[in-house]
Amino acid sequence: MNDINDVIYQIPSLTFDQLSKEGAGLKKIILVVEKSKYSTMESATLQLIIKAIKLDFEKDIILLKIDDHEKVSLSSIINDYQDILIFGLSPSVLGFFIEYKAYHILQFEKKRMLVADSLQELNVSKSKKGLLWSTLQNMYQV
Repeated sequence: MNDINDVIYQIPSLTFDQLSKEGAGLKKIILVVEKSKYSTMESATLQLIIKAIKLDFEKDIILLKIDDHEKVSLSSIINDYQDILIFGLSPSVLGFFIEYKAYHILQFEKKRMLVADSLQELNVSKSKKGLLWSTLQNMYQV
């Protein structure tokens, strides 16, 4: 007799208004960071990254600050986005149960995702910062 082992994923019930967020998101770009590891230093690093790819931090992006234990179904609360850049979290925290490689652009129809190490890790690793920069140059033609 074959045993069936189904994996059940609970659909998170957080709404967009319940999330910790910043920015207007005019260019439909979502940045996701781990809330507990996001301080002044990480904010400065992220703002430099956004400036380097010629975007405005307050106008062009939405910054979501999520705790690692929070589960969010991003596609059910924000369906109108172009890119998602995830720093230091797994895509599964956002409801994307996919295989991925850090610093590789994932293409989904007309949407893209990039998963990178945490901003804390990028601040101490020049090689990882270089990988991120190389990928962002390719993504945003800068």
